[in-house]
Amino acid sequence: MLAKEDEFFAKTIIDLGILNSFQIENIEKDYLLQTEKSLKEFLLSIELLLPWDVEKIESKLNEIQSEIEIESARRKEDIKKRLSDSSVTINKELEQLIIDAREKGASDLHLCVDMPPVVRKFKEISFLSIEKLLNAEKLEKIIFSSISQKQLDFLMREKSLDFCMEGIEIGRIRCCIYKQLDGWEATFRLIPDKIFTFEELKLPEVIRKLTKYQQGLILVTGPTGSGKTTTLAAIIDEINKTREDHIITIEDPIEYVHRSLKCQVTQRQFKDHTLSFENALKASLRQDPDIIMIGEMRSRETMAMAISAAETGHLVLGTMPTSSAVRTINAIIDFFPVDQQGQIRSVIADSLRGIISQQLIPNKIQDGLELAVEILLFDSAVSTVIKQDQLFQLTSIIQTNKASGMIGMDDSLLKLIKNNRIEGKVAYGFAEDKKLFEEYLDSV
Repeated sequence: MLAKEDEFFAKTIIDLGILNSFQIENIEKDYLLQTEKSLKEFLLSIELLLPWDVEKIESKLNEIQSEIEIESARRKEDIKKRLSDSSVTINKELEQLIIDAREKGASDLHLCVDMPPVVRKFKEISFLSIEKLLNAEKLEKIIFSSISQKQLDFLMREKSLDFCMEGIEIGRIRCCIYKQLDGWEATFRLIPDKIFTFEELKLPEVIRKLTKYQQGLILVTGPTGSGKTTTLAAIIDEINKTREDHIITIEDPIEYVHRSLKCQVTQRQFKDHTLSFENALKASLRQDPDIIMIGEMRSRETMAMAISAAETGHLVLGTMPTSSAVRTINAIIDFFPVDQQGQIRSVIADSLRGIISQQLIPNKIQDGLELAVEILLFDSAVSTVIKQDQLFQLTSIIQTNKASGMIGMDDSLLKLIKNNRIEGKVAYGFAEDKKLFEEYLDSV
């Protein structure tokens, strides 16, 4: 498979209409067998690119780079404005560790007692620097000097704290501080400095169609670290660019900051702007919303109010930590007492519009992650199956409705293997039906 830089170059060629995706796929194997030439040089050598094509491509790449720089400058200005209202200064040592982690391409930074700083990159854990051991006293100083007195009081009382910090150089960071056996530790999720598009995330086009609904419930699900928040941010951004509505988000904490574009966007954060998800959701219905985004469906009360909002003419978006459509529906039903579950089945069968379940898989050359996704779209057949409590039939419904955009997780994994994006033996660990992937274990 192509490296990230080559993949971006190839995408630009395709976007400009110079070559199509089939032509790129046809030369990919031959290109990867040689190591002397860049993709541009290789395409020129086999005359699939001509010198004037290169001029067009480089002009487009310069345009894209200029747009990135403008957006980066705007983001820094936005952060500067928000920082002017904050009395907290981030500890310089912590700031440098975050900068180093970002430069390494990490998604997470862990600060642990009597260990060097640890980073996660493409799901693998490694040391950021083996020379820096952080004892309990030093780590406590780094952490406590980077939060406000109000946050410190909350931390002392609750023994854990979730929040976002940001800075001009470090960008936006989701933080979790917690007490453990040896003292205080912290985990930092490094939020990307942009909201990715559907194309950049390689989201199936059918998800764009879901953003056109005026009412109903759409859920993005998956385990921790599967990119749910990033996908949800892309969906909100698509709505923000294409519709003229009022979007209210309720999050803990706010990760991606959305500027109002064609939509009015109101973002509320648990603890800072509201005392509970339930209070914020109840209040949102009096704030003239069209779209309500709930960071995570955590309780029966939140789920009940979300379903009610979807029934009463709002488009509701949210996430759950479940790994498939069937498990998601079961989890929703299990929120409620047994004597209410029949009614809930009927309600969600009518109000749900789509479930997007996703996982991120390390790619074949270990320089990134690939998205594997299951999509269940709701129609009369799906609604009937849910009302009759026959969820085992959903797998076959997904299989027989591929033309409408539905896809199963195993089919998504098999497609990634076929396209040479991931290893079969890696896909086995993420598969629902392991038998479909047993043939790939021979290469272990």
